Amino acid sequence: MATITSKQRANGLVYYIVYNHTEEDGSRKQKWIRCNSLHDARLLLPEIEDYEHRNLIYPIPQENQQYRIAAKAKKAPIEIGAGITVKQLIMEYMDHRCKNGFWEAATCQYNESLSKNYIYPYIGDYLIVKIQPRDLQLFYNDLPNHEAVRQRKMDSVTKITKRTVREIHKIIRPAFAYAVNLGYIKFNPANDLEQPKLEMKKREQWTEEEVKKAIELCDDPDLRLMMQVMYCATARSGELLGLQWKCVHIFGKDAEHPYIYIDKELARLSKDSIDSTDTVVYLTFPAFSPNQVTRLVLKKPKTASSVRKVYIPFSLAEKLRQHKQAQDERLSMSDFPRYDMVFCHDNGRPISDDTMLKRFKRLLQEHGLRQVDPYSLRHSGATTKLRASHDIKAVQGDMGHSSTDMLLNVYADIVDEERQKLAAHMESQLFADTDDSTK
Repeated sequence: MATITSKQRANGLVYYIVYNHTEEDGSRKQKWIRCNSLHDARLLLPEIEDYEHRNLIYPIPQENQQYRIAAKAKKAPIEIGAGITVKQLIMEYMDHRCKNGFWEAATCQYNESLSKNYIYPYIGDYLIVKIQPRDLQLFYNDLPNHEAVRQRKMDSVTKITKRTVREIHKIIRPAFAYAVNLGYIKFNPANDLEQPKLEMKKREQWTEEEVKKAIELCDDPDLRLMMQVMYCATARSGELLGLQWKCVHIFGKDAEHPYIYIDKELARLSKDSIDSTDTVVYLTFPAFSPNQVTRLVLKKPKTASSVRKVYIPFSLAEKLRQHKQAQDERLSMSDFPRYDMVFCHDNGRPISDDTMLKRFKRLLQEHGLRQVDPYSLRHSGATTKLRASHDIKAVQGDMGHSSTDMLLNVYADIVDEERQKLAAHMESQLFADTDDSTK
């Protein structure tokens, strides 16, 4: 069957119609007909198919119109992005971002998932030279009417959220900017588009009393200790579950000022995303089956500020020492490999984020506790530290943020408490005597 194909030439993208012809000796050979544009190729395709069906060679004499089209193509370059689809553009853009160190594996994997689920099925086949701002705006407006692709952590099927639409725009807009830079298109149709407005909702988090109650009610030793470390060290889930004993400084001279050193995190990544990026992976855990696509890995954190030392309470250090002793006794009775993980199963393998989430949800359901996610313990810990010290820089360092902006935005009410004290202090210093004198 005759088909249309394209090749990149010095003067641009050139289109051909390729068909098969059976020779007298029975051998089959491909014949190539050069065309001036994709439009001309589509017009000529039915005629070429007819010649192929009758096993005739399509004539290309000097006076033939198609010969003149081909000759004209040599003088007038075809628009370079004429045959590139949205899917091809985004794949090329993501490959560029991954291979040149702009994205690490988790970001690459997330953006690939968004593209496969929500961009390619809807506008993936559109030619980028034909895309107009109106097309993309209608695409954004229509997305929330469709069901979201169900993920492992989703309890039920939901509609595509406004946040997802905004994340999709974060892929499309720079991808088209990349196309402009390479000369594929003349302008970026994704510029100045309206995105759904998000209502910033404050993350639900437990109070200090609720944290204490939950820890007291928890009868899962591993989960209880994970909650305590996450709260006291204001650690992210991946940082907590990726913690190794060599980074827990609670013995010997370190016992006077115990701390944990966070320099890696546990993540589930696909082999493709790791291979296509410069992500630093320290350890890849064995797969459960040969066909497993993703692997649990210990990797370097995304940002330099995430690598940090966090001091912990003496009582927590003692609980970690007891945990290590019990763990050593348990693992010594098995032949499983030792990975030096602080939190692990009886076979030495790390506890994944999914497993922790299931245990945490079970605790909430069994005791009727207020519904929050495990990550909120990090925020509860930050709230406690800010109220105790009002030292924004110290808490910023414990949380691994590169700036204080996040703290000032999320914990503005706590920061305001100290500012209110300053106003009260100015009142007492400047106006107290004046008020007395007027009485």
